[in-house]
Amino acid sequence: MCLRNPAQTPCGYVAQRLSRDHTAEDPEEQERIKAAGGFITRGRVLGILAVSRSFGDHGMKDFVIGLPHLCEVNLTERGVCPFMILACDGLWDVITDQEAIEMVLEETKNNNGPVENIAEILVSLVYFYFYFPLFDRLKLH
Repeated sequence: MCLRNPAQTPCGYVAQRLSRDHTAEDPEEQERIKAAGGFITRGRVLGILAVSRSFGDHGMKDFVIGLPHLCEVNLTERGVCPFMILACDGLWDVITDQEAIEMVLEETKNNNGPVENIAEILVSLVYFYFYFPLFDRLKLH
């Protein structure tokens, strides 16, 4: 979620995460998986899957569950929230929450308003970062 906060960041907005990553490296997830009879090896459930919660993966349904982390947020109490980004670990493994909102804000500014293909732009930037990790990210802004 993107919240207006001019004092905290140069762009005037700050990212606030509404979820948590469900990885096999999370101690609480490890306990849950072990209690169900599973194990973690090489940072993966049963040595296969890096995430500990997902939809699908039926062969691992006893250990990798589909129940997400839930939270309730009153948006009217949070101030101005121009947008939220709903994405999978493929995005969040590569860029931070703050980098993502700054990219969206920059693209919105460059287009003088909302950007219809912002999801494609974020994916393209993540792809670029993945294949060119030494490139200075700040040069993109």
